[in-house]
Amino acid sequence: MPTYIFFIILFNLLIVIFKKRLFNKIAIIDHPDKKRKIHKNKPYLIGGVIIFVNIILFYFFYFFNKEAFPANPYFFFSNFHEFAFLFSIIILFFIGLYDDKYDLSPYTKTFLFLIVFYILIEVDDTLVIRNLNFEIFDIIINLNNISFIFTLLSFLVLINALNMFDGINLQLTIFTLFILMILFLKISNYYMMLIMIIPLLFFILLNFNGFAFMGNSGSFIISFLIGYILLKNYNSYIDTRFSADQILLLLLYPVLDMLRLFFYRISKGKNPFLADRRHIHHIFLNKFTEKKTVFLIFLSYSIPNLLYFVLNFPLVYCLVLIAFFYLLIFIYLFLKNNKIINI
Repeated sequence: MPTYIFFIILFNLLIVIFKKRLFNKIAIIDHPDKKRKIHKNKPYLIGGVIIFVNIILFYFFYFFNKEAFPANPYFFFSNFHEFAFLFSIIILFFIGLYDDKYDLSPYTKTFLFLIVFYILIEVDDTLVIRNLNFEIFDIIINLNNISFIFTLLSFLVLINALNMFDGINLQLTIFTLFILMILFLKISNYYMMLIMIIPLLFFILLNFNGFAFMGNSGSFIISFLIGYILLKNYNSYIDTRFSADQILLLLLYPVLDMLRLFFYRISKGKNPFLADRRHIHHIFLNKFTEKKTVFLIFLSYSIPNLLYFVLNFPLVYCLVLIAFFYLLIFIYLFLKNNKIINI
């Protein structure tokens, strides 16, 4: 085992062991309000801090000991790309941290996200989605003049979808680890995944019983890193790169829930970004325990992905299956409860 991996594992282990001493000094506490936040305890919003410190620590090892790493482990192709990556991570972390503490308005967050992603894409053009390569139809759609805007919106959709998907213990963590597992099957350059996998595995120990939550700072960083890895791979010239519909299969479940919520809120004349308790996991919680909810949602998105990425089922069937699972669960629970939820 490389020395830096051992050190990072030890670092995260110490966080778990001395969690109360550390978190009492640096963490933000999420107080339940009995409306949208119904947890009984007062968890620490520490997930983002843990992931952020791990990223900085991992990058510290890379910067001062590059010979220990293979060429370009972070997909950087210039110093500007390196700067854009670190700038985005740092700014998104502090936006999330401030949001956890003071509750930024949805419009302010959206404006800040657009600024961060605009600078990122402007500096690193290897992230720009210039075409959509669909495996199912064997066609390539050139985006031409809208490629920059499309890339910007893709980051924005992903960060909102995963932030909205983070509603109960373990849900976002398990989803992220599952996505990273699929990425391991396809991408040989694993260093970008390591900076997420190691802290997430230890964070499960803190999140399992609600001692700590991921927080917006964590979900923002996770969303950015997943999008960054996928786009770097998508725009590469290797045989193992993902197609547009493969990426859609990976991310379809949380995106479907976000779109449903947006359409519902707009139809009711509400702000589409305004938080409520109509997410798919909230609907599950009307019928099942939290642990069963996480497990059933995990099955809903993991089975179609495993059928395709592991067992090589046709991609179109797996896309239909994951959409079918989502709609079937939603319709069943809706009919079972007669209404979505009382507000």
